[in-house]
Amino acid sequence: MWDLHLENGYDIRVLGQDHREAVARLSESCRDYFLLHFGRPPIPSDIDGIYEDLPPGKGYEDKFLLGVFAEEGRLAGLVELIRDYKEAGSWALGMMLLGPAERGRGLGRAIHSTLAKKTRTLGADRLRIVVAHDNLKGQAFWKAMGYEKTEHKCMMIGGKNHEVDIMRLPLTVESE
Repeated sequence: MWDLHLENGYDIRVLGQDHREAVARLSESCRDYFLLHFGRPPIPSDIDGIYEDLPPGKGYEDKFLLGVFAEEGRLAGLVELIRDYKEAGSWALGMMLLGPAERGRGLGRAIHSTLAKKTRTLGADRLRIVVAHDNLKGQAFWKAMGYEKTEHKCMMIGGKNHEVDIMRLPLTVESE
């Protein structure tokens, strides 16, 4: 179901427990993400959380942890999706993490487009994301992808209080 090939040579596949070391290396290379959201560099329990954390009322059958692999097999990024979050048809993009070398080259846009198409075939009619208000690059990226803010609130993330924007994107042929 999740064996997807991107035109730029990257592949999207399910991340298994056998990828934990690669996820830890990717997380370490993305220290900026962890400093912004958690106020500290990544620690081993963050890797556990990437694999194990679930929103209230959801089970592991609803969570899809996907790796973005470069042609040589290196883990270049990861994406977490939660099916039918808050309501049927609404899929949450819980995390999208790209290594620094992959950023700014159109990979995020390609990943998003591919996943929007795929989730639509699986019953999604919209995508939902929570973006820290002080994540200016993230805010700009998701707005450029067509997401619109639907709510602003305070939320605890990794022991740190954040103002966040909840953003949604209706899935139509144009949004893919």
